[in-house]
Amino acid sequence: MLRLVGFSYEESPVKLEFGFIDLDASETVYTKDDELLWVPSDYESKLRTLEEERPALVFSGDSCTQFGKYGDLLAEQLQREYPDAGLRHANMGVGAWSTYQGRHQLENHVLPLSPRVVTIYFGWNDHWRGLGDEAVARATRWRTSPFYRLRWAQLLTRGYISLLNFRARDMRRRVPIEEFEENLREMVLATRRAGAFPMLLTAPTSYRQGKTYDFLVPHFLAPDDDVAQLHAEYADRVRSVATETGAALCDLLERFDALPARRRASYFTGDGVHLKPSGDAQIARFLRHCFEEHEVVPLLLENQ
Repeated sequence: MLRLVGFSYEESPVKLEFGFIDLDASETVYTKDDELLWVPSDYESKLRTLEEERPALVFSGDSCTQFGKYGDLLAEQLQREYPDAGLRHANMGVGAWSTYQGRHQLENHVLPLSPRVVTIYFGWNDHWRGLGDEAVARATRWRTSPFYRLRWAQLLTRGYISLLNFRARDMRRRVPIEEFEENLREMVLATRRAGAFPMLLTAPTSYRQGKTYDFLVPHFLAPDDDVAQLHAEYADRVRSVATETGAALCDLLERFDALPARRRASYFTGDGVHLKPSGDAQIARFLRHCFEEHEVVPLLLENQ
């Protein structure tokens, strides 16, 4: 009967979480992934290349990392300073990712590359509105089952997604703050168990507390959300994990906030999240200072 009436249901994970991104329409950029929900289309070939190169320095994160140039700028500076070291680095950031995906990627794809230093830069997508990455992962794993060809299975999935939408009226966060903290904690511990050095980064912004940003409503925020305050709460959890675990912290949010307001704002694009080339250059400079403070460079040069 469902087939006769033309019913079918298959929603892409990224569209479920963001509400307006059609993965099928941008399949040249991203593709569906059963474990990570979505990955860049060249993700598998990139992993194969990195397995051969074995980068010593890995930058993990979301779109601020994937599309940012701070990692390349920092690596270029280190290469100039130590031309004989042959340092290799890898940008493993993926747009729209949260710590849910970052944790799975780190444990299953990054650490097997045997990096020596891993920077962990998350804190935006976790606190945006969403159904919950873990719940969406459970719902979309149906696609790998042969039963998903049956319309009743698709109907059950649609019912489950509708339930998540109803619950999201109260939860409203893709990754609740306690889970965000736990994901970061496990990322730090897993990196250490693998013999690598983790460095946590807070995400800088040009948002100011008490100011409204209507363009973020309703896809990213509820009308009563103060985005700067919400972001600061998640950043505090990054700091808490660093204190609790003794992990290195590069507090980019604090460092950018210490800059003159006009100069700080000039580093960001209009969305207040992503950085212009000048902002990436500033992140690279701050990261270089953090590397010095935590004596990271000697770790990268060992046995080179």
